[in-house]
Amino acid sequence: MSSTNAIRSEDIAYKGAVNWVKHDLEKRKDHLAQFMSHILIPIVSQKFLSNHIVAESLLRQDHKCSQFLIAALNF
Repeated sequence: MSSTNAIRSEDIAYKGAVNWVKHDLEKRKDHLAQFMSHILIPIVSQKFLSNHIVAESLLRQDHKCSQFLIAALNF
């Protein structure tokens, strides 16, 4: 798999996880950190990281997800 395909796969996985959680937020929000632990945030593009991941309020509101963000931003 090329690096471009790997990055695209992580973008798709991230969007799928967030969309799934948002579809039934009250029942699914507790699963977000588990999903995020499987997504390789450090390999996504800086643009995607800034526009989608850092901008997502659900991630900033969840302590475990915030830790993933901090790790990605320090990578």
